Parts: sequence; C-alpha cells; structure tokens
Amino acid sequence: GINQHTDAAVVKLRELATATKNSADTIAKTMEIQSSPWVSATEFSLVEQDPSWTYLRVKLYAANEGSTPAMNLRIVFGTAISQHRYLTEEEFSKISNFVSTVELQRSRGVLLPHNAYQTPVAYLPLSIQQATVMRTGSDSFFALAQISYDDIFGKRIVSTVCDRVDNGELIACNIGNIIRPEKQK
Repeated sequence: GINQHTDAAVVKLRELATATKNSADTIAKTMEIQSSPWVSATEFSLVEQDPSWTYLRVKLYAANEGSTPAMNLRIVFGTAISQHRYLTEEEFSKISNFVSTVELQRSRGVLLPHNAYQTPVAYLPLSIQQATVMRTGSDSFFALAQISYDDIFGKRIVSTVCDRVDNGELIACNIGNIIRPEKQK
C-alpha cells in the first residue's frame, strides 16, 4: 500500500526533476547563443601579389553580428598548399603555419556588437616551394585567416576563413568559415 504509493511518487518526482533540469539546460544554452558575439569575415581580399612571388599581402574585414562584445579579438593569417583544387578536411585540420598576426589594439581588443573592423594589410612571406606553386600552378595555393575572440561566458571562439588564390583573386574554399568554440577557460 503506502510503500507502493511512496515509490511511485518518488519515481514521478525524479522524472519531473529530470525534465525540469533538461528544460533549464535548454533555456541556458539558448540564452548563451542569443547573447554571444558572432564575429565573422565579411570580406577577405588579396591586396597585392608580388610579381617576383616572394610574398602576398591580404586584408580582412570582420564584423560582430552578435548581441555582446567580442573580447581579446585576434586575427592571424597564413598559407597552405595542396595537390587538390580544394583542401581536404585532413589537410585543413593540419594547418598551423599562421605567420602574420593582427590584434585589435583599439578599444583594448573589444569589438562591440554591430561593429566592423578592417585589419591592416598583412604581409605573408612565401617559401620557395609556395612561390613555385604560385608561379607554375602545379598545386593549389590557399590564403587563410583565423579569427579568435572571447565571449562574455569566457569561451574562446575560433573561426577560420580559407580562400584559394587563383589568378590574383581569392576564391572561397569548400571548407572555410568553420567556427568552433574552444574549451571553456
């Protein structure tokens, strides 16, 4: 009698507690998404391709389309080569040669909501192998930018922009603009 009713009540309370926790988690995640900064590249452009194939100069326009500031904004530029016309996921995941760094100096590294930032022109030196690829077209050459910033919850957000250099123009990669939050600090 009484024990059965008590056990059934405990089971119902546990189910209710689990449902309440799941609802609270969903609401918290939704609030986090809605109140996060969202910085993305609005334009990535090739400013100059050196005729002697020793360097490229690029710039990037980034905009915060979120509802809170992006803090400690950092943008780095790099290059990659591939035998493929597009980078494979494996090649993309191994990219680590970011050589030119631009840190937002104004406003102590803060990009306010609904504001944009244009980087200074970044100088990307080319290796002999990269210069050969650019000159001969034997492989594909890629210009990359990585945008990182902190959100108000202490998460470091990183997005990568990838464009293929083709006859003096940047053509969007098949796997660019990947956004991935890093582990919470």
